Amino acid sequence: CLSLRDNSPSRWVACVFFTALSLYASYACILLLITENLFFCLFYKNYKSLLKNWLYSQIFILIFFMPWLLLIPSQFHIFSLVPDISNWYPRASLAQVFQTIRLFNVGYAANSLVNLLALTLTLPLLCVGIYKSADRREESGLLLLWLCAPLFLSTAFAKIQSNFLYRNFIFILPAYYIFIAQGISSLRKYAYIATLIFMILVGFSLLNYYKNIYPYPEFYYRIGMHPKKDTKGIFEYINGNFKPGDRVIHSCPSTSAPYLYYLSKERNRKIMDWVMLFPPFLEDCITIEKNSLPEDLSRYKRAWFVYSSWEPRDTAGDANSAENIIKGILDKRFKPVGSKSFSGAEVYLYLIQGSDSEDNR
Repeated sequence: CLSLRDNSPSRWVACVFFTALSLYASYACILLLITENLFFCLFYKNYKSLLKNWLYSQIFILIFFMPWLLLIPSQFHIFSLVPDISNWYPRASLAQVFQTIRLFNVGYAANSLVNLLALTLTLPLLCVGIYKSADRREESGLLLLWLCAPLFLSTAFAKIQSNFLYRNFIFILPAYYIFIAQGISSLRKYAYIATLIFMILVGFSLLNYYKNIYPYPEFYYRIGMHPKKDTKGIFEYINGNFKPGDRVIHSCPSTSAPYLYYLSKERNRKIMDWVMLFPPFLEDCITIEKNSLPEDLSRYKRAWFVYSSWEPRDTAGDANSAENIIKGILDKRFKPVGSKSFSGAEVYLYLIQGSDSEDNR
C-alpha cells in the first residue's frame, strides 16, 4: 500500500523483500500475496499508472522465492512416504473462520468465561472500527481484504487439500487489531477502561498458558496446539543415567524430536547428522512400531521408554491407544526397574538382558 502511494524505488524494494521473506516464513503467506493482488485489481483505476511497477514487483517476488520453490517437489516426496502426515489438518468451515477470530482475542488457553467476556468487549469494538473507517474507502478496503480474504481463500482451497490451521493466520492480526484500536479510540475517555479490561482478560489466558492448562479439547478448538512437555528434563535424566547397551524409545514424536535435538547438542553434531544415523528418520524417529518392538529391543540390555502423546490426558484413559499398547508390551515382556514423572510424560526403565541392581535405576 505504501509502494502504491509513494511509488519510490525504496518502497518497491521493501515490498518485494518483505513479501518474499513472509513466503519463506510460512506457505500460508501466499494468501497474503493473493490478497495484495486482489486489492490492486479492485482499486486498479486509482493505480493504473503503476501497473508496470506492480508486475515487476510480482516477478521479482517469484524470482526471490524460486530457490524454495525448487525444493517443493522433494518435500512432497518426503510427505508421500508418510501418507498420514497431513491428515490431522482440518477441512475448513465457516465455523472455523469465526473460531479464528475468537482466538485472536485471548488465545488458546482462555477458559469459556474469559472467551465470552473478551468477545462481548471486542465484537462491538470491531464493528465500530469497521464503521468508522468506511469513509476512507481504500484504507478500509485494504484492511477488510487483509482480514477476511486469507481466511475465506484458505476455506475454499481446503476443499481440495486440508490446510486450515488457526496459527497460520497470525499475519492477518494487524488488520484485526487496527479495527479494534479504531473502535477503542471512539470511546474517548473510556478507552483506558476498555484497554485495561482487555489486558486483564489476556492476563488470565497467559496464566493458564504458563501453568500448561488448555481448557478446551484439541479437536476444533486448538488443532495442532498441545500442552508443553519437559523434554529437556527428560533428556537430562536419561542422558545422566545412560549406559552402554541402553536403548531409548518414545511413544510420540512430540518427545522424540526434541530428544534428538538435545542429543545433537550434547554430542556437538548437527541435527541432520543424527537424522542420517537413525534411518529411516520419518519411520523410526526413535519410535518403534508396536508389532516389532520386542524383536527390535532384543539386542539391547536396557530400554528407556518415554511414555507420552500429543494429548496425554486423552491417552491416559484409552487402553487401545498405540501408546498404551506399547507400554503393555514392555510391561509384559521386560522387567520394570525404575520410573520418573515429568510434565506431560513418564519415563520408564526396563531390564532386557542380565540382572539389574539399584545403581542402574
